[in-house]
Amino acid sequence: MRKFVRGFFHLLFPYYCVHCEHQLFEFEHVICESCISKLPKSDFNFKSGNPVERIFWGRVPLELASSFLTFSKKGIVQKLMFEFKYNGETGVGYKLGKLYALDILKMKAAPKWDIIVPIPLHRSKLRKRGFNQCELIAEGMSAGLQIPYSSKHLMRTVNNPSQTKRNRSERWNNVDSIFETAKTGELEGKHILLIDDVVTTGATLESACRELLSIPSVRISIVTLAFPE
Repeated sequence: MRKFVRGFFHLLFPYYCVHCEHQLFEFEHVICESCISKLPKSDFNFKSGNPVERIFWGRVPLELASSFLTFSKKGIVQKLMFEFKYNGETGVGYKLGKLYALDILKMKAAPKWDIIVPIPLHRSKLRKRGFNQCELIAEGMSAGLQIPYSSKHLMRTVNNPSQTKRNRSERWNNVDSIFETAKTGELEGKHILLIDDVVTTGATLESACRELLSIPSVRISIVTLAFPE
């Protein structure tokens, strides 16, 4: 009965793909299967010495670092990320996070983590936007990987200006000491998977890692949804 009601509701109020805007089938959600098949996945998923890992060499010690997709101007990922972050299509973040998790589980030696921690927004920006895009990605990855995620352990205490159009040095100065940790005892000895949406210079992620690494025996891996080509 529930399946019939869901199908009938979908018939009356059809949903459309966030990217191509074609009507979704009942079994599809947010992004159609055709667009999913066209997602430009990175070819370096957790490979040693990959471009994301190299960003952090000599800056912070990481267990692993990688990105799910490659990001190009006017490409499918840019469209999805824009709709996600600025047009309120929050289901995109959850969907892509879960797709990434399912890809990770297909690996012969899938990495193991204890907890997922998203990069937080400052409370004023969170009120304005209404959601934290990284938390939604983390929620999708948590559902796929079947490990918990938490937004209570890492907090953004400074509402720093946008990183756009800043050089590497300016970006680091802009994010230095903007995070604080809470309930650190719950993270002691844990392998944390730190989540962000896009990595460029890595300044924000580095700042978050430095704060988390003050917790005894913590290990950190980083993943992002996208990496610029």
